[in-house]
Amino acid sequence: MEKVVQIGNISDQDEFRRASTRAMTPSERVDALFEMQYNYLRWDLNPRIERVGKLKRINFQDVS
Repeated sequence: MEKVVQIGNISDQDEFRRASTRAMTPSERVDALFEMQYNYLRWDLNPRIERVGKLKRINFQDVS
């Protein structure tokens, strides 16, 4: 992931975050989620916590 620094007011932070999230591809969003989980939960330091979850791909029908 490439780190980008944006300079602005505190009131601009939500819009910066939303804009950068909108610019991400779906796979980049999932990668960012996993990175946040890893940094927050630190599964490697708490082996007693069982990681439970599934990644399910849903194929939507194109209705355009």
